[in-house]
Amino acid sequence: MQVPGEFLRLQHGTIYVHDFGGSGAPVVAVHGLGGAHLNWMTVASGLTRYGHVLAPDLPGFGYSPPARRYGLATHCRAVIDLLAAQDQPALLIGNSMGGLVSLFVAAARPDLVESLILVAPATPPRLQDPTLDRLVAKRLLLQGVPFVGPDMIRRYWRSASPARQMADTLSIVCHHPDRVPKDVIAASLALATARRHQPWAVAALVGSGRSTGKHLAARKRLAATVARIEAPTLVIKGGHDRVVAGSGIDWLSSQRADWSVKVMEDAGHCPQLEAPAEFMALVDDWVESRQTIRPTG
Repeated sequence: MQVPGEFLRLQHGTIYVHDFGGSGAPVVAVHGLGGAHLNWMTVASGLTRYGHVLAPDLPGFGYSPPARRYGLATHCRAVIDLLAAQDQPALLIGNSMGGLVSLFVAAARPDLVESLILVAPATPPRLQDPTLDRLVAKRLLLQGVPFVGPDMIRRYWRSASPARQMADTLSIVCHHPDRVPKDVIAASLALATARRHQPWAVAALVGSGRSTGKHLAARKRLAATVARIEAPTLVIKGGHDRVVAGSGIDWLSSQRADWSVKVMEDAGHCPQLEAPAEFMALVDDWVESRQTIRPTG
C-alpha cells in the first residue's frame, strides 16, 4: 500500500512529495518532462532497501502547485531544497529531464548527494545518429516553441481523451507498454485527468521543455558541469529509447569514463516502468560493486 504524499513548504516554494516508505538515508527520485512521482511506483519498494524513498513532483508537474518560471533552474532549486531538508546526503535518481536536473544538482551541491543514478538522462544527441527518432524529436522541439507549443498541446488535449493520452505516452516512453502494471496506469490516468484542470500545466510543459533544449545545446557548459560531479554515478539506458538517442548517452559516458553505463536492451525511455525487476537488479549489482550505500535491512 502506498504511503500518502504531502505538500512540503520548502525554501523556494511548495511541492508535492510522495513518501514511498523505507528508513535510513534519503533516496530521492526525480521524474522527467510530463512525468510525476508515479514514474517510480514500480521500483519504489525495491529502492526502500537503500533508504527512505521520496519522489517529488517538480514545480508545475503532478500535484505540485505552479511556479513563477519553468525551467531547469526552478526544478534544481526545488530538488536542492528537498535534499537540504533531509538529515544526510541522498541517493539521487533522475529520469530523462529529471536526470539532467539531478546532474546539475549533484554538480552544484556535492554535499547533498552521496550517489547518483541517471536513467535515460536528457543528453545532446548527434544529429546524424540513426537511432534518433525524428518524429519524437520534432514533437519535443515544437512543444518548446512559444505560441506554437501551447497551441499544439491544447489542440491535442481537445482531440484525445486522457486514456488516449496515456496510451500515446506509454507507446513513446516504453518499448513494451503492455508490461506497465495496471495500478500504475490507473493512477497515471487519474493524474492525467486532473492535469487538464490545472491552468499552469501547459506552461510547465512548454517552459521546462524549452529550458531543457537550451541546456543541451550548450555542450561545453554541460561538459564542465558533468566534470564537476563527485558522486559515484550509474547511468541506465533502454536499448529502444525513442526519446534520448544512443549518441547522447555515448557523449555523456565519453565525458566520464569512471561512470558505469548499463543497457536494458529490451526496454525504452522509462525502463523502470516496464522492467522493474531488471532495473533493480542493475541497481543492486552497482551498489554492491561500489559499496556506496548499505542496505537498510
